[in-house]
Amino acid sequence: AVKKGFLEGAKSALYPEGSSQGKTPSGQFSPDALRGMTDKDMLEQMANMAPEEKAMMDDLRKLLEGSANQGPPAAAAKTPAVATTPERKAPDFTISEVGDGLQLVINVPELESMKGVDLDVTERRASVAFPAAVGLKPLQVELPSAVVPTSVKAKFSKKTRQITVSLPAASAAQGGA
Repeated sequence: AVKKGFLEGAKSALYPEGSSQGKTPSGQFSPDALRGMTDKDMLEQMANMAPEEKAMMDDLRKLLEGSANQGPPAAAAKTPAVATTPERKAPDFTISEVGDGLQLVINVPELESMKGVDLDVTERRASVAFPAAVGLKPLQVELPSAVVPTSVKAKFSKKTRQITVSLPAASAAQGGA
């Protein structure tokens, strides 16, 4: 993972002359060069193309003309799309007030460990994403009161197959400071 702001202390520019990625090497054709070109300019550009480029342009023109003459495919030829992924369900959860804040308990019988589980907490929302293999939809819970995101703790119980998230109340943390 790359830390946020890792280039802020750099002593020199990362690419002083700019990056060469995304640029066409000099002497080669650039699709961006077509923007704003007149037909005359385009014909001159095509006249200067190498023979293999001219052959490719002819092939492309023939393909485009052929597809324009065919029209849309017949309606009978269309087949309905079939979903191949199983339907994912949202996990069951409870949220309750405890002495020092809130407690979120998520039932995840499909889960073996916390590996691949992503927990993100803001002052008023908790989001939990699960590994794709588990087959659970991501969970987003609006919190009934403000919490301190940096003091959140999560624990997975293999015995009960539950994730317990302790969310300290923002007012309790401010009052104790």
